[in-house]
Amino acid sequence: MPGPMLEAQRQFGRQAHRYARSRVHSRGHSLAKVLELADARPGDLALDVGTGAGFTALGVAESARRVIATDITPEMLAQTGDLAASRRLPNIRLALAAAESLPFADAAFDLVTCRLAAHHFQDVPAALAEFRRVAKPGGRVLVSDTVSPEDEAVAAYMHDLECRRDPSHVRNLAVSAWRRLLAEAGLRLLEERLAKNHQGFEEWVGRAGTPRAEVRRLRSDLERAPAAARRVFGIRMRGGTIRWAWDVAIFLTVPEA
Repeated sequence: MPGPMLEAQRQFGRQAHRYARSRVHSRGHSLAKVLELADARPGDLALDVGTGAGFTALGVAESARRVIATDITPEMLAQTGDLAASRRLPNIRLALAAAESLPFADAAFDLVTCRLAAHHFQDVPAALAEFRRVAKPGGRVLVSDTVSPEDEAVAAYMHDLECRRDPSHVRNLAVSAWRRLLAEAGLRLLEERLAKNHQGFEEWVGRAGTPRAEVRRLRSDLERAPAAARRVFGIRMRGGTIRWAWDVAIFLTVPEA
């Protein structure tokens, strides 16, 4: 398994319990919008890729016939299984799998979802090709992730913060890049929405288990953020902590015929 993927497994294996309690993931602004657009139906066989602690899969399972939740980290899948049991959702199955190489047949799923995971993928085009491959003709593929600004300087500032906070971070893409990659993968865009992931500094670094020395540097950098970054992300002091928001894009697509 490639080195970067092993790093992601180690990172999320260590922090799985924190993600299971994460407000951003469990009830963030984007989750309700994702579930609304996904529109899971009673007959659907659904796939949730990069499920993490399983919050999207759990939401889809409330309506779908069955959901298969995949992740590269066994500890994350264990959290998903525990949460499914606590919510009495017997229609969730777990599978250890990378987004770029899904162990499922062509045209197997009515619905494919992926939320807040793609910025950790080593090869986003390969993952999107897999999403299209396993989706049925007429099925839905919904991808949602934090996105970088189109402004290159502000995007570079965001990228630097995220890489230092979490060594498994690869890259946030801009909305324009997502539109291009979805089209290249043969996924036709039906609807696009934006949401916000509101961040508080202590939870943000705590969720990733960032080392203390780096936490101090990140705090200092956010306190002295450039004016453009402060404006785009809404960086401010509130309630005794640094707060801001990343943009989240949600793309509902269908496979091209």
